[in-house]
Amino acid sequence: MSGNRAEPATLSQLQRGVVGLVVSYQDHDADRPWVKRRPATRNAQAAVMPGGYLLTSAQMVSGATLVEVEREGRPPRALARVFHVDRESNLALLVVDAPGFVDDLEPLAFAGSTPTSGDLRAIRWYQQQFELAELRIKRIAVSEAWFGRCRHAYLLGRSDLADGGWAEPVVDDDGALVGLATGQNEHTVWVVPVELLAAYYARATAPGPYLPFPTVRFSWQWTMDRALAAWLGLGNAPRGVMIRSVPRGTTGDGSLRPRDVLLALDGHAIDSRGYYQHPRWGWVEFSQLVVEGHRSGDVVPARILRDGVEREVSVVLRDSPTALDLVPVRRGDDPPPYVIVGGLVFVELDGEYLRAWGKDWTSRAPLRLVGASQLLEGAQDTGRRRLVVLSQLLPSPWSVGYEGLRDHVVEAIDGRAIGSLADVVDAFAAPPGPFVHVAFAPSGERSELVVATAGLAETTAQILRDYGIPAAVRLPARPLPPLD
Repeated sequence: MSGNRAEPATLSQLQRGVVGLVVSYQDHDADRPWVKRRPATRNAQAAVMPGGYLLTSAQMVSGATLVEVEREGRPPRALARVFHVDRESNLALLVVDAPGFVDDLEPLAFAGSTPTSGDLRAIRWYQQQFELAELRIKRIAVSEAWFGRCRHAYLLGRSDLADGGWAEPVVDDDGALVGLATGQNEHTVWVVPVELLAAYYARATAPGPYLPFPTVRFSWQWTMDRALAAWLGLGNAPRGVMIRSVPRGTTGDGSLRPRDVLLALDGHAIDSRGYYQHPRWGWVEFSQLVVEGHRSGDVVPARILRDGVEREVSVVLRDSPTALDLVPVRRGDDPPPYVIVGGLVFVELDGEYLRAWGKDWTSRAPLRLVGASQLLEGAQDTGRRRLVVLSQLLPSPWSVGYEGLRDHVVEAIDGRAIGSLADVVDAFAAPPGPFVHVAFAPSGERSELVVATAGLAETTAQILRDYGIPAAVRLPARPLPPLD
């Protein structure tokens, strides 16, 4: 395969610079976590990279049981495997082991930088046809990655691309790779810029451990209000942002405190709306500062206002895996854990569970769960690593009187605080008396449940037989990362 090109790419080269993916996957049923839904497929794209790698988005290979690659949009297909995935930045690299399959493909060159105006082209194979859709640049905006925690700049463009956002490569007039489309809302396409793509590719293919992108996870607010600015000691010149909270183990932990005013980071002044002057993109949110040119573990200077006094501090930049959230936005590819006691089904609250109510889950899911996900998302601590939910009660003679009970956050069992499914197992393993008391978080509907322990083990076994459930307990497949 050839290296980066100096000459503008021809149509033939562009056609050999992008491949189609056919991804087979099988999701777990959120309501019955012990079973899987019917297998399904999704079609996506990947940009051909030097070295035979294929660059796509992590969401395209999420839950994949089989990944096949098509050249020029049609068979024969070759099997691909995931070489590396960074779910927090929503990027992945694939490789094809079939001899000769990638030999006549043409890797796309990385553009020098992301442009801020003009027209680009999104390219893809669609129904065995090669499509080039015009994409007019609108602006640069900072946002979290789709189903990830890395907060970085996106290029937003307007396009007539139909049903895009499936990892279509975006190229300039010379055919150089400017970005990867990872989302589309009507005619607006969200494109991961080349600066992030090039950095990810270099890190993922380099020898040694992969160092992820750091991100901003502390909460902050504007200081535009002059009364607030004066109260903080800023006088009549609002500037910087006020820190509200810093989650444990994330960027700023140990150096930033609530009510600090962050005036500058990594040598860049921050205005009262949280923007800084980017050398190429203009005014963008300061979260981009910790991503561009940095890796997790880097230390950067910051200027803060604390108790009315300006001072310099050093900020350790850290990545923030979704697993460190009390209510993670996604679970990953591991099977969902659960615990069944009698007919009670306990699960962990996460984004996968909430999205079972559909795209508009924020208005359709129970308010108590929506509120918990939004207010307690980053509130994980050593004693509470997850929110446990009583998802449902499987009907049986044992459950008479509790019909319809479902979707309640569990606070305690027999006075023991519940911060994981393992706590639920321990609480029921050796009950101190003839009853077990389950306390729910206040919701205005129901506050407690009392379970008789006599015959509980036999009832659980009968429930498993009646409903064809393979096991009463499936705890998380891997331990959670440490908080510090």
